Order: sequence, then C-alpha cells, then structure tokens
Amino acid sequence: MHLSSLIIILIFGLVIANMKLFFKGKLSKYLHFQKAHHIYHELHTITAETAFVVRTFFFVIFGLTIAITSLWNLNVALISLMIIGSIYGMRFVLLRIFIGADLLPQLFIAPRGLITVLLFYAIPVEAQIESFEPGILLFVIIGTSLIMTFAMIYDKRRSSKALKEANSIKVSTTKWKATALEEASK
Repeated sequence: MHLSSLIIILIFGLVIANMKLFFKGKLSKYLHFQKAHHIYHELHTITAETAFVVRTFFFVIFGLTIAITSLWNLNVALISLMIIGSIYGMRFVLLRIFIGADLLPQLFIAPRGLITVLLFYAIPVEAQIESFEPGILLFVIIGTSLIMTFAMIYDKRRSSKALKEANSIKVSTTKWKATALEEASK
C-alpha cells in the first residue's frame, strides 16, 4: 500500500490498544483476550524501555547532519521564529474555538521532537528542497521545548498558589465556624 512506516506502526498500536473494539463478532473467537492483554503489557514495557535509546540515536544522527554555521544564520533564526509563531498562533485559534477562555498551559504544550526528525528524514529525495537548512528544525525543536518548559513551570506555580489560597480560605472558614459555634453556645 506504500504507506509510511510510521502510519503502519500507529495502526498496529491502535489495534493492540483497542483489541475489544477491533475483534468483535466472529473475529473474537480467534483472539484470546487474556493472552493478548499479556502481550499488550509486555509490548508496553518494551516500548518504555527502548524509548530513551531510540530518541538518543535519532537525535545523535540529527546532530551529525546539522552544520554549526547554520545555527548562527539570521535567516534560519527568523524562519524558525515564524514557524514557532505559526504553531502557537494556530494552537491559540483552535483552542480558543474548542476550549474557550482558559488556555494555559495547553496553548504552550506543542513540543516538536523525535517525530519531527523522523518525518524530516522520511522526505523523499525528489521532494527535498536543497536550500533548506536543518538548523531550522533544531531551532524549532529547542524553542518549542523551552516554551513548553517555562509554561509548565508557570502553571505549576499558579496551581500551587491557587491551592494555598484555597487552603487558607478553608482554614479561615473553619475558624469562623468554630467561633460562631462558640458564640451560639454561650
């Protein structure tokens, strides 16, 4: 079918994770759910154990293909900033339409990483643009990762501040109730 290997892997994962949905009716007699569920958990363990190695391998390969001189190129930085701006601009519009007012931290959770690198290397030779600098991908990956990190730190501080305020209100309400009960009993 000439599908990308990533699409085939995605379909395989969807079928494995949703076995009861895909194996209904007559197909269900060919599948032993207990054995398949055990295989699913082992596959999940293998995936978790090898994820770090795979990410490391691809980022080392990606690092080898980037010329350091492209990192200091002003055009690379400008194009990268425009791409990052368009990513967050589209996310803002879509989240505003579907979620509404409170967009934090969802707006800023848009990291680019391994899948971006894999898709970059999956581009056929005849579709590649010779003047495209791989440094653009590096800037986009690092930029979105940093933005996501700062947004998560800000959201954690905001959440902990809200929890502290809620606890202080709860404590003061409890004290007020205790004082009111004492006065009522007198």
